Amino acid sequence: MELVSQVATQRALPRPSDALANDAGIFDVWVDPTKDASQVCVDYMSGVEVHYDQVMASMLNPTRARQRYEQMASEDAASTGGQAQVVRLGSTPAYLIPDGAALLGNGESQGGPGWVTFVAGMHQVSVAGHLSTEQLQQIASSTLDG
Repeated sequence: MELVSQVATQRALPRPSDALANDAGIFDVWVDPTKDASQVCVDYMSGVEVHYDQVMASMLNPTRARQRYEQMASEDAASTGGQAQVVRLGSTPAYLIPDGAALLGNGESQGGPGWVTFVAGMHQVSVAGHLSTEQLQQIASSTLDG
């Protein structure tokens, strides 16, 4: 937990404050070993993962971010059975793939976790886990609130 505090402070990472994902429940932290160390992944004991990456400058504009997420949902419609969607976390647009929605070519679920991605501060943040869409959005919203 001390490591994530150091990493979070150095990189100003917005962290979730939810029962399923908060600083007390951190299991492991991974920091990109390259020179810029721009990617971070925090694993929680609940099975939730929160990924942080650099955000493209164009995505800092909420209107542009929503347009990009809508494009992604359209592109991913066939491979998710139409379940990919743009949602709102308060006033922040986000892109959501529900748990198990990613499909194989035969139409069966790949069994992958659900995830929601959004911009928080200067980071592209993705919350992933085998959770309901409501739980994923709740954790993501707590990241924005924190």
